[in-house]
Amino acid sequence: MSKALKPGKADLAARVEASLDRLMASTEMAARVEANEIADEDLDRLYDEARQAMVDGRIDAALDGFSTLAVAAPGKPEHQFGFALCLQHFGRLEDAGRHFSAALALDPSDAACAYRLGECLAGCGYLDDARDALNAALALCRLPDCDPGIAPLAESLLDRLA
Repeated sequence: MSKALKPGKADLAARVEASLDRLMASTEMAARVEANEIADEDLDRLYDEARQAMVDGRIDAALDGFSTLAVAAPGKPEHQFGFALCLQHFGRLEDAGRHFSAALALDPSDAACAYRLGECLAGCGYLDDARDALNAALALCRLPDCDPGIAPLAESLLDRLA
């Protein structure tokens, strides 16, 4: 005869089980991508869903989607960036920094990514590296199509790190 779980423990058990299911789904999707059995349209749909979840403030759902995408198609900077944003939201700054670094390596013209990397580095105490990333963000802000809101954010954080 099994004991009934307390409500808090039952909720935790359900969340762990759901996480394992998502991990298995991510692994299966990565295997399907590797075997060229998944269409780009499916990845695009999952990206749109994860992005909308982020916009809606459903960060758990966004994390699920972006983690799947980061595993299934790691060479796309937007997948790495989205996953890093979710990790940063949950305070996983070192992990987020690694994924922002990957995204920046894949798209070295992304000022927002350089700025977010600077935030993570600063939060981890790597102040010299943070300054370098923020200065890179400022330099990238001079490129066309850059979000004009990034430069003031980078300058403000640089001032606080001085």
